[in-house]
Amino acid sequence: MRLTFLMIQRKIGHGEDARYTKLREWKKAGFSFNIFAFRQVFLKQGIVIWFVTLPIQFLLFTSTTPNLNILNFLGLVIIIIGFFWEMIADIQLNRFKKEKTNQNTFLKSGLWSLSRHPNYFGEILFWWGIFIFSIVNFDSFFSIIGPIIYSYLIINVTGVKTMDKRMSQNYDGYSDYIKNSNSLIPKIF
Repeated sequence: MRLTFLMIQRKIGHGEDARYTKLREWKKAGFSFNIFAFRQVFLKQGIVIWFVTLPIQFLLFTSTTPNLNILNFLGLVIIIIGFFWEMIADIQLNRFKKEKTNQNTFLKSGLWSLSRHPNYFGEILFWWGIFIFSIVNFDSFFSIIGPIIYSYLIINVTGVKTMDKRMSQNYDGYSDYIKNSNSLIPKIF
């Protein structure tokens, strides 16, 4: 819900997402485009969501109602920290982007002073918290594949590397910033 609200807030009045516009250049409108979009966008996202939510699926299909254990409480704490970390990072970024004086620069204050991608850090933390919370028996440990896949995708495919490449192309000094900052893990000391 948080991400949906954020995306609606960012996109209303700004037209179609540039990535979807680009997809339209690859195929003509019609049935072949619909199949192409289904395969390239919706099917891939559906598969990723299925894997990422494996911990929740295992928890929901456990035959007995487990008693809460220390891992459940630890997972809940991690979920809450991840959620608020990501939410605060998004709020800070939105405020920064609204200031016209910040158009040709990038955010390096608040949580963004601790790492280049605190929003991704919070998101990854959230999903690892879900996994830890959902450990109720040995079988549920198999669901670790969910946060592993999600972490890999955020770091190597859709998040950190992609954003660092784009930011390096768009902002002077960002390449030096990469060399002198942590990408995900907050540098607190």
